[in-house]
Amino acid sequence: MNKYQPYLKSIFFLYLLWMSILIINLVWSIFTSDYKAKIGEEAFELFILLTIGFSLVVIVFGALLAWLVQRGKKWAGWLFIIFCGWRA
Repeated sequence: MNKYQPYLKSIFFLYLLWMSILIINLVWSIFTSDYKAKIGEEAFELFILLTIGFSLVVIVFGALLAWLVQRGKKWAGWLFIIFCGWRA
């Protein structure tokens, strides 16, 4: 039996893995773009702070939904499906 099997059955673990990939993509997109040259230093710093803040709110909301789905809440399952569709 695979020692990672319990983790792979956990929707919460898979959600965190998926969000890690999206965060790496977001960071790569921001820092390899030319936003800084187009909007200036101060606006770029504000953009980074707003992006980080919004991303944290979205990640925590999704983690809460994943946790509720793991607990067996049907309504959370539907919201989680909609949430994942929006994030995709």
